[in-house]
Amino acid sequence: MSGVLELVGAVGLLRHPTRRAAGIGLFLLTIAVTPCHVYMLQQPELFPAIPVWVLWLRLPIQVALLALIAWCTAPDHRDADGLSYHRPL
Repeated sequence: MSGVLELVGAVGLLRHPTRRAAGIGLFLLTIAVTPCHVYMLQQPELFPAIPVWVLWLRLPIQVALLALIAWCTAPDHRDADGLSYHRPL
């Protein structure tokens, strides 16, 4: 289910009118799956197919992903003369 929501969010990022809402949704979804990642790290024997180092690596990647989502979907900023500009992706 979360994979479907991730895809919907990714599509929402493509269009400027839906970018902010998609970013908020993706940010909240990423926060929502964090307990699962922590649980997997606490119980690695239940997930023998996944190396423990991968479980540890997921957490800093998730923090970086949250920062990237927040940065990419932040409201438009205005420069000194009041004209809108968009950050390049």
